[in-house]
Amino acid sequence: MTNAPQSSPASARLPAFLLALMLLANSAASQERATSIQAGPFQRSPSGVQLGSILAGAPVVVDSTAGNWRRIVLEGWIFTASTRTDRREGFDLSVRAAPTENLRIEPNGTIIARLAEGALLHRVRTRGGWTLVRREGWVPSRTLPQDRTIPVAAITDYVPDTSRVEVSAPTTLMQQPEGNVVGTLAEGATAQVLARSGEWTRIRVEGWVHRDSLRPVAGGALVGVTAAEVRANPERYLGRDVDWKLQFVAIQTADELRPEIPIGHRYLLTRGPAPEAGFVYVVIDQAELRRFRSLQPLQDLMMRVRILASRTKYLPNPVVQLLAILETEP
Repeated sequence: MTNAPQSSPASARLPAFLLALMLLANSAASQERATSIQAGPFQRSPSGVQLGSILAGAPVVVDSTAGNWRRIVLEGWIFTASTRTDRREGFDLSVRAAPTENLRIEPNGTIIARLAEGALLHRVRTRGGWTLVRREGWVPSRTLPQDRTIPVAAITDYVPDTSRVEVSAPTTLMQQPEGNVVGTLAEGATAQVLARSGEWTRIRVEGWVHRDSLRPVAGGALVGVTAAEVRANPERYLGRDVDWKLQFVAIQTADELRPEIPIGHRYLLTRGPAPEAGFVYVVIDQAELRRFRSLQPLQDLMMRVRILASRTKYLPNPVVQLLAILETEP
């Protein structure tokens, strides 16, 4: 892989792009989430020029809504010879092929969109005869699935608590929000509150069980830990192993925006951990690439990972190292 020099000086271009990312991450109105899309037009603005068309199943990131339109971020690989340097409106490239050129999930991979001649693009990096590009644009809301994700703000609002509470009615005890049931609590049982996050409360319950009912924990990984807790207590979780349910989005290559990962190293862009709607960067070994290239976007995976960083320098996304895949869900 080769990293081509940027078409504009890095000192001038990078800060502006990082500022845009930080504003996006901190905007309460921006509920960033990964999803797949139905086939439809891809436009510069809700009533603007059509930049191309997106094919069904393409992975995109949704960051805002305006009426019946959604603003998305589309990223993929384009044949370098089909582009030309075009430094307008903060972009680096434009499509030179007529009438359209294919955008792919990876070099010579599945086609996810067709971009019109003249469409302006951000250049991320190059690999051989291919260039990874990014473009923000608008699509009709009908092309996206109904949003059933938990808003980022609802789950990342981690509030430590040390109060004691009483169970008001018989209830189930889960490993994590909407996760596996590990037991039941009777009405009147008391517990210590460890944290509150949205509609969920993490508690500690003490009691006694017969010793014959116990066995050593296999693996020693933590279960039920949220990304919000990791960000709130990095010194507690760095280097620890956790079991997280993550949704595979795409294979990416590390760049200067993620200094916690060596530049050029491959990682997985994933969404989660469920039910959180944020993102997690999963560092993988080169030998594992073939396995993940066969996965379809938005497939759920139960992973055992090691916490490398509670967040990146610019975004609140944890960085983890893949240890094992415990379960694959269709």
